[in-house]
Amino acid sequence: MEHRKRDQIAGRLFIGVDTVKKHLTRVPAATSCASRTQLAVLFNARDTVGQTVE
Repeated sequence: MEHRKRDQIAGRLFIGVDTVKKHLTRVPAATSCASRTQLAVLFNARDTVGQTVE
C-alpha cells in the first residue's frame, strides 16, 4: 500500500485536486473510517475477499 499526495491522486485519476480533497473528506465519514490509511485497509481487504463494503 502506497500513500499518495492529493496532487498525485488527482493526476492518476485525471481529476482536480479540489475534487480529491472533497472525496477524501466525505468518503472516510461515510465509511466510518478515522483516516485515509484505515480506508485503504478496508478497501484492500474487500478486494482480497471479493466482498463489497456496506
